[in-house]
Amino acid sequence: MNTTSKVDLISILMFGLYTPSDVPDADFKTCLLIDEHTLIKPTGKPHGCQTFGIIAGVFMQIATC
Repeated sequence: MNTTSKVDLISILMFGLYTPSDVPDADFKTCLLIDEHTLIKPTGKPHGCQTFGIIAGVFMQIATC
């Protein structure tokens, strides 16, 4: 199991990153990283989900519609 903290991962992912207030359309593929724990707090856990894998599948269906 990896014991790296989220703070360490965020600093690695954001190293050298500049985020303008207006993000232009991209001519290349982009991605969005979502912290599942943070997403569940305001939206609530989907009914019947017992594992983070199942919850991730539910949110992926929502995000890819």
